[in-house]
Amino acid sequence: MNLTSKKIDVYKLIIPLYLLLEARFFYLFSAGKLENFITYKVKVFIAAFAIFTFLISLTLKRKIKFDKISIWCIVFLIYVFFEVARNVSSYNLTFYKAFLASHGFFLILLFPALTIYSDKEKLYQYIIRIITIFSIILSIIFILQAVAFNFKYIKFLEIIEYKSWTILDIRKFGIRLTTPGTIIIFSTLISFGQIVGGNKDKIHFINLFLGLVYIVFVCQTRMTTIMIFLAMFLIVFFKMNKNRFKKTKICMVLLIGICVLILPYYIDEIFKNEEGGSVVARVYAVEIYGKSIMKRPVFGIGLLPDDKSDFTINSIMRGKKGYAHITDVGYIGYVFLFGIGGIVLLVILVKILYDIIKKCKTKDAAYYSLISCLLYIILTSATLSIFDTQRIVFLPFILYIAYYIQWKNRDMNNERKLINDKDN
Repeated sequence: MNLTSKKIDVYKLIIPLYLLLEARFFYLFSAGKLENFITYKVKVFIAAFAIFTFLISLTLKRKIKFDKISIWCIVFLIYVFFEVARNVSSYNLTFYKAFLASHGFFLILLFPALTIYSDKEKLYQYIIRIITIFSIILSIIFILQAVAFNFKYIKFLEIIEYKSWTILDIRKFGIRLTTPGTIIIFSTLISFGQIVGGNKDKIHFINLFLGLVYIVFVCQTRMTTIMIFLAMFLIVFFKMNKNRFKKTKICMVLLIGICVLILPYYIDEIFKNEEGGSVVARVYAVEIYGKSIMKRPVFGIGLLPDDKSDFTINSIMRGKKGYAHITDVGYIGYVFLFGIGGIVLLVILVKILYDIIKKCKTKDAAYYSLISCLLYIILTSATLSIFDTQRIVFLPFILYIAYYIQWKNRDMNNERKLINDKDN
């Protein structure tokens, strides 16, 4: 086996391990003495794993030509490191505490590590399939757990964040379990894109069905659910737009049907206004983060650890009332952390992705999977950010789909050029 084939095979260990760590080995095992480690801070270990993977990948290939997305990732992480160093000095933090505040962003390093592998087609297909398999397993496990708990109060999953299942949020369809939402939501959108793009593999139909069942009946995340269906509707609408009048009627009927089924279950909860409820908490967060942005517009507040024992840091991150959360206010939270410098980097990434989509000649499964994910990110940007700790784990895969589309179009353009040269 030559060195090239060895490099190609490495990702078959890297990606499943990365997902297994994020999915906590499907939440089937008790943490026991490792409880303090296998908490949400497990991403510290995943981040270290991503850094290690990146460094190992660099050693496998001497001459590396970084594309625009990889360069952006490295520049963004340099900016993150700058923010960490700034706050180590400003708030007298240890490097470990500062790293805890920034560890999620280092997951991005998984992307440039993957781009080093030469067989882009094989790697892309593997990423799509392994994510789909993980999503199906997680959907089945959590649907079964919700049914078992709702009817018989049986608990078989080991979710450390849920200290007491008796006080968990109960909504229209029973117990609400949001823990594996990121993998399932984005995988469902990817499978939807695969189907729309002409991929007839049954695994994507199964994943789409199970994912939607989980999202609607188990995850029960109000506006997120509506935005997922809206994103799907918009993609179908624009794809069917060639036969404008007939297809538009079909789409409108589907949209109305979805709204009739979904909205009644969410409308009362969306506008809840109790203390600490979603609306009050978000309004309060926007208020305090907005004031902070005006005071520190250039670099933002920087990255600070979620330390409730430190009154100064806790009041900055959560406000004096203690219930403001960066993860509740989408990209306002991002600007609060990174300021104008972060906005510039975000605009550059958007421009890179826009150019890739604009130059894409073939509207295939990869194209629609990317569009599905990006459209969902845009639609939920008021309350959710892909840079939040819960969701950033999936950013390297979204970037790789974009990278694959870019590579595929360049390859097709090179083939056309060769054919034209032969004809001439």
